[in-house]
Amino acid sequence: MKSLEVLIFLGPPGSGKGTQAEILTAKLNFSHLSVGDLLRENIKNKTVLGKLAARYVSSGELVPDELIIDLMDSYIMNIKNQKEISGIILDGFPRTINQAIALENKIKQLDVNIKSVLNLDIPDQKILNRLSGRGREDDKPELIKNRLEVYRNQTEPLLEFYNDRSLLDSINGDQSEADVSSSIINAIKAEVA
Repeated sequence: MKSLEVLIFLGPPGSGKGTQAEILTAKLNFSHLSVGDLLRENIKNKTVLGKLAARYVSSGELVPDELIIDLMDSYIMNIKNQKEISGIILDGFPRTINQAIALENKIKQLDVNIKSVLNLDIPDQKILNRLSGRGREDDKPELIKNRLEVYRNQTEPLLEFYNDRSLLDSINGDQSEADVSSSIINAIKAEVA
């Protein structure tokens, strides 16, 4: 089996992770994995893992790390069998130190390596402005502030975790889509050089 490269996109809600992942998927011949999308797909298709996840989602609980890791494992194994895909962009995963450690352990077994962790950095006020303009139910200012607080408490510690492993690149997310994409590509190229 071939070796896959993984890019991890970190950043607060509304920082442009999903948008940049979609742009770079085509440019790099990578697969874009949104853990939320993967969960919804497995629940919809009533897979074994989807049925387990549905129990948590329907009761409003967080899906346990072990189940998320199993979903990721299944997805990565599937991608490894697709010759045309050279890597994976993880969007929305890992969210916690425990998930990051579990991911590290799992990918060692699968001949996959983390190429870079890209943090899209953007001020909270800009995020509030961006998200309040989308009109989604979970984009009300008080909910956005709560999501940002959850991000700061749970996910932001990953910045230090990946910086200690010399994998972290911070990208200014407060610029045009094209400029953010260019900054990401430059950071990835620097990893190779």
